[in-house]
Amino acid sequence: MQFFYIIPFIPLLVITSCYNNDYKNQDVKDKVLVKFNNKTLKLSDLSDVLINAKNKNDSDQIIIDYCNEWAKKQIYLDLFEKYLSYKKSEVEKQVQEYRDNLLIYMYQNAYLASKLDTNVTREEIEEYIRNHKMDLKLEESLIKAFLIQIPKSYLSNKLKKNLNITDLSEKMISEICSKYAFKCINHTKQWVSYNFFLSYISNTYTDYANILIESNKIIEISDSNFVYFIKVEDFRKAGEPMPDDYIAEHIVKPYILAERKKKLLKNLEKTMIENYLKNNKIEFFYKR
Repeated sequence: MQFFYIIPFIPLLVITSCYNNDYKNQDVKDKVLVKFNNKTLKLSDLSDVLINAKNKNDSDQIIIDYCNEWAKKQIYLDLFEKYLSYKKSEVEKQVQEYRDNLLIYMYQNAYLASKLDTNVTREEIEEYIRNHKMDLKLEESLIKAFLIQIPKSYLSNKLKKNLNITDLSEKMISEICSKYAFKCINHTKQWVSYNFFLSYISNTYTDYANILIESNKIIEISDSNFVYFIKVEDFRKAGEPMPDDYIAEHIVKPYILAERKKKLLKNLEKTMIENYLKNNKIEFFYKR
């Protein structure tokens, strides 16, 4: 095989772009920007990308970049034809296989969307938990908690007193979050990774780890810029049994739905082959 070298550099194309009202002119839209052998790139081919242009300079840069990418693509394709054309059938086979698989995947998804029962009953969840509870241990610590992050500049002693920050009702939380908070994070209804939750606090969040675990009330901690008010609703350590609601959401439901999908697709494939055989649309020449 002949060796060759490609230098992937094409000088910037100097193009006068047309923007706004000029672009609506048919002669302008048909303007040829780049020509390569018998292929041409016209300004009208860039209509979708030019929608994002904010001004004429932006339009110019978009056209220049697009033209250069288009030109590089044509040159690469031309180099392939010159030096690697013997692999073209292999490429076409891979493209056809990818296309076939994509179409099959799209049909299967559409079929499952119309047939799959996504309701998982409490009985199914409880049965799974009974049979697998001892095998399901946490690989990382989990937490249920909420966090309110307030800039220190907002939190004067008077404001803090008025907010009654140590006795937060839902109404008070809503008021703080809407008026004063830089960030409000509520993970009281679902389990999240403990390390993920700690990352909300500060880059030195490990300093607060034991405080959060041991606390069952609203606590206040701070860094140089913010004050954090945190209430831990529940906590489970790595190595402990998974909580039932975590198992239900992250283990049981995905497992049951995956099994249902497999069964639906297996039945689909069995039925469709039988139907196509019955209607003489397919014929096998080996013993099945």
